[in-house]
Amino acid sequence: MKSIIFTEPKGVALNPSAVPSCRESAVVNANDNASVCPSNSKVGNGSVTVNARPAIPTLISGTVTIYNGVDDGGYGGFPKGSRELILNIVTSIGVNSVEFFHVVKAAGGQVQLIARGAKPAMPGVAPGSLTLQSLDLTIASSSKKPYLSNPSTCPGSWPFSLAVTNWFGQPSITARDQVSCTSH
Repeated sequence: MKSIIFTEPKGVALNPSAVPSCRESAVVNANDNASVCPSNSKVGNGSVTVNARPAIPTLISGTVTIYNGVDDGGYGGFPKGSRELILNIVTSIGVNSVEFFHVVKAAGGQVQLIARGAKPAMPGVAPGSLTLQSLDLTIASSSKKPYLSNPSTCPGSWPFSLAVTNWFGQPSITARDQVSCTSH
């Protein structure tokens, strides 16, 4: 995977100053262990299901904890001080990972969450390859200020997309969804 880009509906706003931040360098220095993040920087959670068949015959389940983060080292080519969501993924087989999604304003005004992967040495399917079967995330903080604000208008539904681009000219995939909304 070269990048994962989650595009939110136009008008969605993130307020990273609503809760304390977790420094990316703290997670990196702890060998990608996001449990070092302050508990009050948690802004969401979720679940994940992964298919690693045939290497692992059963589906792998996992939990996701989402932290409000700041890139304090200029990692992955993003500006030092840029905002991010840190996803800590803990699986049923003990293989855990951390993903850093940088918050970027797209040309159309939408908020995008962008994660970048390291380029592998060569193309092809490596042993242990996997596919993401499901990902269900909820963002909600206990802060008095909202961390996430919905668009101010409701045209009946809000569009979301998740795009995965790959290295070596491999096909990219974009999943699109609509979430119903109501006007108040």
